[in-house]
Amino acid sequence: MSSSTSEILSIDIDSHRGDFHLRIAANLSSKGMTALFGRNGSGKSSLLRCLAGLQDCSGVIRVAGHTWLDTKAGINLPTHKRSVGYVFQDLRLFPHLSVAGNLQFSARRAGTDERQINELIDRLALAQLRDRRPKELSGGEQQRVCIARALVKDPKIILADEPTGNLDPNVSDEILDLLDLFTKKGA
Repeated sequence: MSSSTSEILSIDIDSHRGDFHLRIAANLSSKGMTALFGRNGSGKSSLLRCLAGLQDCSGVIRVAGHTWLDTKAGINLPTHKRSVGYVFQDLRLFPHLSVAGNLQFSARRAGTDERQINELIDRLALAQLRDRRPKELSGGEQQRVCIARALVKDPKIILADEPTGNLDPNVSDEILDLLDLFTKKGA
């Protein structure tokens, strides 16, 4: 692959969970979208959790020239210091908070100001949903909120675990378009 280090997601890791062993070595472009396909239980979610620092692994992870993990060198950047937005498979919205509250919670942790939250709300067409709680939203609306939450900290990469898994085809296309918009922005 002919790209500079700042454009590469470099992975060379091992991870064990019970009887399951994940071993992957790859260099991927950090621009655009990369999709992982595989059978249930093949390690797709485990890989995403390793990249985000949510699952123990050994080896090396470098993103855009920054080392997030290098076990031989004693480097293991904590999850909250990795420039990653994560869209979980099970969404994980706070049920007691409104759409705006969910975004504000993430923004406080990321040091993002209210103006940036409002821009995301406008960009992802969430203004009319601002005061609703997750149980009052459709699956596609919840997914848009999760994507907005992932974008709040202006991450270098977004990890989306089955972002269109339970959505109808029209909503799936909308979600993929939103993720594509992020990749074109060049976060």
